[in-house]
Amino acid sequence: MLRTLSLQLRSAVTGSYVSGTYSIVFVNCPNEQIARDIARAILDKKLAASVNILPKASSLYFWNGEIEEATEILLLIKTKTSKVHVLSSYIRPQIPQNTVKGPKSRRTRVCAWRHRPPGC
Repeated sequence: MLRTLSLQLRSAVTGSYVSGTYSIVFVNCPNEQIARDIARAILDKKLAASVNILPKASSLYFWNGEIEEATEILLLIKTKTSKVHVLSSYIRPQIPQNTVKGPKSRRTRVCAWRHRPPGC
């Protein structure tokens, strides 16, 4: 028990993750079917202990200096911190690159935003 408390304290103070502790990973999905497919696959591969599917999450974000809004399905994935990298590598290809047809695909905008500061 003392080891667990010391790991939590160290993690809180340093802002770092300690292997063997637990994390919650948030993943936005374009629809419920994709969210369920990803959740089941994650559990089948034992990359998480549990997954919550929260329907109709409203997302607001900056894009080209304007506030945009979208509705998505949010996954809350509970896993060991040591599995976060593998989990992330598995999830990225599972989410369709173009969830909306046309040149202003939100997925494309979010991917581009990850490489630019907010408000750009």
